[in-house]
Amino acid sequence: MGVSFLYPAHILVVDDEPAIAEIATEMLLHAGFIANFALDAASAIEVVKDAPRLDLLFTDIVMPKINGFRLAAMSVTVRQDLRILYTTGYSELADQLVAAGEPAAHIVSKPYRQDDLIEAVRQTLQSS
Repeated sequence: MGVSFLYPAHILVVDDEPAIAEIATEMLLHAGFIANFALDAASAIEVVKDAPRLDLLFTDIVMPKINGFRLAAMSVTVRQDLRILYTTGYSELADQLVAAGEPAAHIVSKPYRQDDLIEAVRQTLQSS
């Protein structure tokens, strides 16, 4: 059984491409979530540490310096109940995640549509 969240959920979008980060954030806001974005892992980890509430980290995997996997690992040490949703434009990375046991629902392949993103967010928030 999944965890019940008080809605709207608070989501941090992390992508090193400003246009993608902004578009994803707008999609989430339009769907009724509270969302903001960071353009690198260093900025994101500060938000993870300082935000009064954060339910989900939506992070690109391929980023300079600190990739999305490392960011997720760092983030869950700060917030153990934080849900993680990955995105990537590289299908082989998505396949590796699934092979490693990550539910396919916790990966959104780029380019994604708003409906796909929102459904993946909902499934990730409801997962245990």
